[in-house]
Amino acid sequence: WLIANCCLLRYLGPSTMAHEDTLGHGKPIVLHIGDPVKYNLAVYKRFAADFTVIRPSLEERQRDAFMRALKEKRWGDFSAIFRPFWGSGGEMGRWDKELVPLLPKSVKVFASAGAGFDWADVDVLADHG
Repeated sequence: WLIANCCLLRYLGPSTMAHEDTLGHGKPIVLHIGDPVKYNLAVYKRFAADFTVIRPSLEERQRDAFMRALKEKRWGDFSAIFRPFWGSGGEMGRWDKELVPLLPKSVKVFASAGAGFDWADVDVLADHG
């Protein structure tokens, strides 16, 4: 799974995801929600070399705190959201009409492990862009 998502993000690459990096890192920002990666560490290391990976803490991933951080633009204009394990990263609850509009317009990729997508309102995500 990690390899597939790394390939997807590499395919999009910095030219497609070239939004101004408001955090000053010079690379597209990927918001990694959930626990740290435990497998395919070499692949993840290459991934992290190409993108600025930000992993909010467990406290920051609670719905109210997560929404507050998005409103504050705490993580800048990130280009992608990466959830490598279905068992974590869902602390903020359903991605719905209350949460999705808070995402920066720069977000173009939402890569999440698991089966199905009942945790997200895909119509709201599509409308967001």
